[in-house]
Amino acid sequence: MDNSIRLLEFIYKNAKMGSTSIEDLIDINEDLRFRDELVHEKETYDAFVKKVIKVINDKGKEVKDLSYFSELQSYLMIKMETIKDKSVEHLAGMMMQGSTMGIVQITKKIRDYKDSDKRVVNLAKELLEIEEQNFYELKKYL
Repeated sequence: MDNSIRLLEFIYKNAKMGSTSIEDLIDINEDLRFRDELVHEKETYDAFVKKVIKVINDKGKEVKDLSYFSELQSYLMIKMETIKDKSVEHLAGMMMQGSTMGIVQITKKIRDYKDSDKRVVNLAKELLEIEEQNFYELKKYL
């Protein structure tokens, strides 16, 4: 498998996990203003995922969706983290931690797969910008 496909699969799974996690948090959150932020971020991830799927399909590959185990693990972690504290501050902090992990991972992947197709590297950079913007916006809720 070439590095472009590896990078595409990574950014797809990263963005899909972001969307899935936010979906779980929307159900837990009770603050309307923060809900609007969550919905906006989910819509951003979903639109990005569609772009990535198109590039994967253009390369003649099929999308490998998140495993059931990955989704279940994320769901259970969110449930455990919010048993005692469902405050907006706590939820925003959880999301910021996720965005930070994404920023670190994407930055490393861009470096590791710099020989990838330019269109794929640009998608990875776009995801990096999404994560950085999400982090910035979430600081308002701490």
